[in-house]
Amino acid sequence: SNQGRMIADLDRDEGITLMDDEGAEKKAEDAQVAGDEQVKRKQAEIYHINMDHASKVLSMQEDEPEVQEVVEVVEMDEEYARKLNEELNKDIDLDVTIDHVKQKAKEDSYV
Repeated sequence: SNQGRMIADLDRDEGITLMDDEGAEKKAEDAQVAGDEQVKRKQAEIYHINMDHASKVLSMQEDEPEVQEVVEVVEMDEEYARKLNEELNKDIDLDVTIDHVKQKAKEDSYV
């Protein structure tokens, strides 16, 4: 009896539990997933495939509306600048301005 108990204690490893069938299947699935990722990485290295390429392409396509918005803003700014320029220049008499410039040119040439 004491001897049987001692053998049972020796056979038993502390901290180790037996795995049930579900645990074995889950562990096998985890190993398969990890293996698939390793295979994909190795194939990408061998064939020089950029795995991030798809996300880069998608990000480039997402940026187009922003560029269109910038173009629209620039067009609106140009239109506003033309209107502002017209308003500022409508009060200026060009004949008077040209005469003034000619007179200044004559005065500067004598100095």
